[in-house]
Amino acid sequence: MFRDKHLPSAQLQIVHPLGVSAEVNSTDRAKALYEASKLAIFSEDGLHGSSAERSNVHYLEMGQLPEPSFTEAVRGAVEQEPLLLNQFVRKSAARGADYAPYVAAHLLAHDAHPMDLQPLDVYDASHTIARPERIVSIGAQSERPFYLARMLCRAAGVLPPAAVTETGQLFTRHVLPPYIPCREGEPSITDFLKLYDPPLEHPVPSVQRDLRYLQENTIY
Repeated sequence: MFRDKHLPSAQLQIVHPLGVSAEVNSTDRAKALYEASKLAIFSEDGLHGSSAERSNVHYLEMGQLPEPSFTEAVRGAVEQEPLLLNQFVRKSAARGADYAPYVAAHLLAHDAHPMDLQPLDVYDASHTIARPERIVSIGAQSERPFYLARMLCRAAGVLPPAAVTETGQLFTRHVLPPYIPCREGEPSITDFLKLYDPPLEHPVPSVQRDLRYLQENTIY
């Protein structure tokens, strides 16, 4: 694994911002928690195999919401880039939501150490959650606009409390991650659970691509 080879002392934190999603995107928290738990179970074999130690992998929930003043500071930074701003406004309008709290929440998750991280499942019950000196985030291609927004904010000095100085971002080749819960056009947890079967057919081309890529390069 990349982590074992290049970052042997790193702690892998799989963070689900369930409270933020419920507040900002009006998702059903109970349903999202159920799906997140399924994803944690599904990912165990992929992360650990048959011999891994589990002490350095944590499934966590972040409940912290961005303060209104911080959200407005983020909005001001993003407004300096009209093309990026229009992209956020267009997508958030389709959900009937404001883009700024969602972008601000990304800074809380990727550029700081949230103080309210809580274990999502039993594997973390007796383990210590690290306070990182540096953060390397992993995201699909859909994360790129949020990364650009985060860098705009960092350049403008707009950072959340407990900000981490050193951060990095890795992008996978997937268009979208498996959303929890899925609305439309995203790969679902159920789709991923079928990947051991013959190649899946999916009506949304980007989802078809994501599922085939994962099936061909990860599972087989």
